[in-house]
Amino acid sequence: MLKMPTEKAVLFVEGNKLTAYSCEKESFIVVEAYNLSLHMQESIAMSKKIALEELEIPSNEVARATTKSKEYKEVELVPGDKFKLACIRLDLELNWKTCSSAS
Repeated sequence: MLKMPTEKAVLFVEGNKLTAYSCEKESFIVVEAYNLSLHMQESIAMSKKIALEELEIPSNEVARATTKSKEYKEVELVPGDKFKLACIRLDLELNWKTCSSAS
């Protein structure tokens, strides 16, 4: 119950909490759907402006800056520490030598 003073008397407003909650929940769903439809229209309009060549996914892999030995795989023993590495040969035998001496 909500009481509000007016010029002539006190105004009483009663409400049902369950009805108020369901109305609020429904309004959130309507607003979210409206926002999604706006973004969808913007996305469709933007996609029509982009050339088809730019939308294609490149099939070739980009060349890497450094090449690693294909005989060994480097595994970090301590995440983030590049000096604590284990080198595992392709046949999965563990090699405790440093990776720099393996390549």
